[in-house]
Amino acid sequence: MLAQNIDFLYHFPEVNALPMGSSALPFALLGGLMKIRQGLVAGVCALLICGVARPCFADEIPKAAWRRPIGQPLTNAGTAKPALGPGHIDDGYWQGAPVGGFGAGTFSRSFRGDFSRWHLQPGVHKFQTVWANQFAMFQKSEDEANGTAKVLFTGHPNGNSLNGWAWDYPVAAGDYAALYPKAWFDYRWNKFPARVTVEQFSPVLPDNYKETSYPVAVYRWHAEQKKSHGKRDAVMGKHAGMDTR
Repeated sequence: MLAQNIDFLYHFPEVNALPMGSSALPFALLGGLMKIRQGLVAGVCALLICGVARPCFADEIPKAAWRRPIGQPLTNAGTAKPALGPGHIDDGYWQGAPVGGFGAGTFSRSFRGDFSRWHLQPGVHKFQTVWANQFAMFQKSEDEANGTAKVLFTGHPNGNSLNGWAWDYPVAAGDYAALYPKAWFDYRWNKFPARVTVEQFSPVLPDNYKETSYPVAVYRWHAEQKKSHGKRDAVMGKHAGMDTR
């Protein structure tokens, strides 16, 4: 199964003189939904950006959700069970809530921010970080000259691959939470003037097993202003073509 290249860049509306702790994103942008046609993945996600002045979006994350500081390794993760034999799959603990999972495959973004687990071909398991598949963030206060851009992943590729990108989002600069069919990244970095939360949601449609089974996600972004002066924010996403066989 092959995936096409998909890119988007969305600029949040410029925000001026809002009360601290509020947001103003008065419209929505919906990107392309995944379509399965003759083995071709023709889309990856739907991007939904919306909101009005409101309390912190991250406060709505259920208390029952599993939580972990973004990219923070587990201290006692355990090891593979030898009794299961050499053929059993153990990809380690860098995992995340799956997208999809009702019959037509899944992929997932780990709690360090990379898209790495691919179950898009029946009977085929692939655990591989695709370095070009990333979300990135740019933020700039009106009193800053240049602003700050960062790939929202706590690691980086080996060697000189994509060395022009700003990798290594700081470990524990925010939290990851998961409660299927949703997952959240709550980004809180002192170099970003806004607190940004993204919610990943795999739609479950009543009486519609076919579309519910697709590995499709909605990513809803919410920006909360931490300072009283204006700011500029932008979110970029890229999904590179890959062979999931």
